[in-house]
Amino acid sequence: MQRIRVPENFEGSGYINVAFVRALDSKEIFVSPLSYGVVPFTANQEKRRLKIDINAAATAKPGEPLHINYKTDRPSKIVIFAVDEGILQVTDYKTPDPLGFYFRKCMLRVETAQIVDLIIPEFSLLRSVSAFGGGGDMQRLNPFKRITDKPVVFWSGIIDADNIAREVVYNVPDYFDGTLKIMAVAIANDTVGSSEREALVRGPFVITPSVPVLAAPGDEFETGVTVANNVEGSGQNAEIELRAQTNEQLSIVSGSTQTLPIAEGREQTVIFKFRANDKLGSGEITFVAKANGQETKRRATLSVRPPAPYMTEVHSGSFKDKIDIALTRDMHPEFRKLDATVSALPLGLARGLDAYLKNFPYGCSEQITSGAFCRLMLVDESDFGLSRAEINKQLEHTFGILARRQNDQGAFGYWVPETGDHISFVSAYVMDFLSESKAAGFAPPPEMFASGLRNLQKMVGRQPANLSEARTVAYAIYILTREGVITTNYILNLRDYLEKNEKDRWQNDITGVYLAGALHLLHKDSDAECLINSYKVANDKPIERDDFCQPLGTIREYSQTDR
Repeated sequence: MQRIRVPENFEGSGYINVAFVRALDSKEIFVSPLSYGVVPFTANQEKRRLKIDINAAATAKPGEPLHINYKTDRPSKIVIFAVDEGILQVTDYKTPDPLGFYFRKCMLRVETAQIVDLIIPEFSLLRSVSAFGGGGDMQRLNPFKRITDKPVVFWSGIIDADNIAREVVYNVPDYFDGTLKIMAVAIANDTVGSSEREALVRGPFVITPSVPVLAAPGDEFETGVTVANNVEGSGQNAEIELRAQTNEQLSIVSGSTQTLPIAEGREQTVIFKFRANDKLGSGEITFVAKANGQETKRRATLSVRPPAPYMTEVHSGSFKDKIDIALTRDMHPEFRKLDATVSALPLGLARGLDAYLKNFPYGCSEQITSGAFCRLMLVDESDFGLSRAEINKQLEHTFGILARRQNDQGAFGYWVPETGDHISFVSAYVMDFLSESKAAGFAPPPEMFASGLRNLQKMVGRQPANLSEARTVAYAIYILTREGVITTNYILNLRDYLEKNEKDRWQNDITGVYLAGALHLLHKDSDAECLINSYKVANDKPIERDDFCQPLGTIREYSQTDR
């Protein structure tokens, strides 16, 4: 037995190390010369424990206030929160143990921490403008969204506590039945602590409806409703009246009231039949169970929406005197919009397509740039019918989204800031859009634009791995040249690569058009003419294509660089 005195002021975790060394004169030469063991121990934690007392009624009713009493053994700051036990089970959340955290066993290591990403960009804003997957649907406002019940969560905020009993009050929602877990975490100058308890929230009746998520006007559907009788002393012959009520989006087909014989502690399921009216929006059904003066309400919602998706329909033609345009489909009055545009030029036909671009349903950087690019090209066309103020509003919105997706090196990502340095079509495409915006009088944020140009200069200095990357490099060279950067060496290096690796293909690709445009801007007109004459828009010869290089897009790029 070896006794070691722990220092008087020792706190937290320590380690006992025991080592056995083989004696020098031992004949057991095949035994390890050194054996050791290490075990941890903990001392003096209670000195740092802050004692918290929280009390609440063991049972409560839905829709009534729940009084939570609390106090601590010394002045401190405390946070009290209550959460539906079902949510905690899904997330496997445990009551915080601050004392265990501060006295946890840590191996020797170095950690680097930073908080910049906690303050910029604000994550909820980033998430609200982000979509999932290339071509995936953006999170759009649903005008017919049903109103749903909020999660049952209470948060007191940081409040004062001491040895005087105080209370906070949580108004339990009337739709909640179940176990509520109440937790508290507190801190004083030199102590921390936590505590928890549970409260059962239960009304005289538990109503569980099964309602579809959506319906179209004219649909009829059945809804099952289960009612449990929790009234103490109601006996085996209790009769419960169950009544259904609806808002203007729905109507009841069969009887609105049913009488159910439900014994105490038992449950029963009944069926109600409803019809969706010709009124779009959030349909609401309220079920009310009543017996012996006691009552419980439960609301269920569904979305009443058209059976077809939102659609823009454009009719075009010409007339001399007058013309009547008949509507070929029935439309609900909600969010219906009818416009007529008259123009002496065919450009007026594009006005109807603007509704699609204004609410472009996709959200990655390439796609929101494309949606804004089309409107930018028509900014000076009076027949298009858009004011500069309206276009400026959309461009400012697009600039804001793109700025949040630009990293500190100037590269743009699809949905979040780009990671790593590589040849990126999206970065080149966004900078093309920003350059065109600036030329049209809609200046993007200066630092955002300058950082993007620096990124393009690094990009064009890299060696491409294939024709697709070479095409992107040529695109970036053209944009830089248009912004006044001398790109002669970049052009020579790229042409050397192309002649060695893509000799039979690159001059009949849009790559050659980009380089021709750059050479023309550098006043090397003979070289530019030679390259542009090698490219034929209507050439049917198969060439390597990708998502960003399609026949229609190459016509646009050809027109831009050859203007």
